[in-house]
Amino acid sequence: MKNAKFWSVNVVIGTGVLLSPLSAPILQSLNYRAAGKPKEYIKSVAWAAAMFAILVSCSFVPLDLPPVAQVAFGPVLGLVLVMIWFFAYGRNFPKKIAADVRQTATHRSAWSGIAIAIVVLALSYYAAKVIIETLST
Repeated sequence: MKNAKFWSVNVVIGTGVLLSPLSAPILQSLNYRAAGKPKEYIKSVAWAAAMFAILVSCSFVPLDLPPVAQVAFGPVLGLVLVMIWFFAYGRNFPKKIAADVRQTATHRSAWSGIAIAIVVLALSYYAAKVIIETLST
């Protein structure tokens, strides 16, 4: 695809680390969709679904930790998930896109990536809350 617009790897990783671990594979999936790679798009969405399932399932694990460790558990888990995603799958994006697409492609605004990450954060929080309340009833 000529003149495709992508989010840079820095924006994808930055939003995944700072806002929501789910935003990294979601932004990456949108990058693959813009590049015309449907199989990679589906794989990225599957990574996001797996991350969401892990985050929700960890809500049911009873933690017998000090309060400080309980507060740090969520952000640390998110960081670990983003690191696993990046080293297992996310860092291969530039290699999977043809050189001619990369040369004509432009970067999307980092602010649009941040906006999507904030929406993902809000929706994932709400969805997790509904799932947890439903399953704990």
